[in-house]
Amino acid sequence: MSRLSLIILTTAALPGLASADIGAAPEGYNSAFDVVVSLPSFQLGPDDSATESTSFTVNLSGGQPVIGMTFSGFFDEIFANTDAYASDMRLDVLAPSGASFSVGGFGAEGAPNSWEFQGGMSASAGFYSSTHWQTGAGGLMFAPGESIGGEWTFILSNTFGTQTRHDWSDVSVTFHSIPAPGSLGLIGTAGLVTMMRRRKR
Repeated sequence: MSRLSLIILTTAALPGLASADIGAAPEGYNSAFDVVVSLPSFQLGPDDSATESTSFTVNLSGGQPVIGMTFSGFFDEIFANTDAYASDMRLDVLAPSGASFSVGGFGAEGAPNSWEFQGGMSASAGFYSSTHWQTGAGGLMFAPGESIGGEWTFILSNTFGTQTRHDWSDVSVTFHSIPAPGSLGLIGTAGLVTMMRRRKR
């Protein structure tokens, strides 16, 4: 398991990235509160085992609730005895509360937690992206009110076994969130105090 110490906070999308979000963003969502975790490049399979996995753990700070997440990255099929799909990669996310969320993997076509690029559409090298909301078709991703702060673990697995090797680069997981309860009120109060001070001058 690798532990990441570098966390990049940004709202910029990867250039040339094509994606189609499933459903609409929940009310109150603002991309300004997105937290983007950049992951190192990695390879998955083939190996002696049926499935090869790698994992990364990060520590994030903040009290804002998580309402969704987006995975994105560049997929390249380096070696294959048969067709390899980017969607054969399964992502398991372990939240600070102990809750977990899984998406994608071989045979996930039609499942509630499938990739947006699930199946044959991901058979070629390129950038792929998939967005999932907390109250999507697959039910709650994490515990209700799960906040961004704490230790998160990402487990990435090649579920198609020893026949293919996946190379992934420019990988990121973006957590979508809304302001923590009361934070907007504090901002409003601070603005009111500033206005009152200016009027007294």
